[in-house]
Amino acid sequence: MGESTAWRRVAATALDYAVILGYVGILVGVGFTARALGVAPEVSGVSGRVLAQLAASLLLSVPVTTWLAVQEARRGATVGKRMLAVEVRRTPDGRVGFPRAAARNALKVLLPWELAHTAIWDLTLRIGSPVVDAVLLGAVYVLAAAYVVGVFWRSGRTPYDRLAGTTVVRCHSRAR
Repeated sequence: MGESTAWRRVAATALDYAVILGYVGILVGVGFTARALGVAPEVSGVSGRVLAQLAASLLLSVPVTTWLAVQEARRGATVGKRMLAVEVRRTPDGRVGFPRAAARNALKVLLPWELAHTAIWDLTLRIGSPVVDAVLLGAVYVLAAAYVVGVFWRSGRTPYDRLAGTTVVRCHSRAR
């Protein structure tokens, strides 16, 4: 993969995350409103943390992962990738399909987000083991570094691309 395609990939991810941040803003607004109305439960203890993380997964991580996977399965590209003329392909060449796109985005988004959420909840509520939390956060940092290095290294295939059997390539048209 050329350096140009790698940078397009990074910029495409930034555009996708801008859309995701809009969705996060809506969730935060709903959360603040629920708290102001007194209908948001208090999060304390292990059971509260587990329920809060489950809610965050079901309201944020799973929908975002699914949104990205559906776009890649249907069009070969997310909003950001379409804008920057790159697409996800099955190796060696072909459409991605939903199962492969879902696996790719579960490894790319769901796994690191949930590892980070687990560590953050434990650290915030001081209910987890500091060693376990450090290992979880360390794993998140290692995954993030591997993903970034993968984009720029040799073929440009990240660990999640390799595991899902996908590659990201430059395409000739924008915004399909």
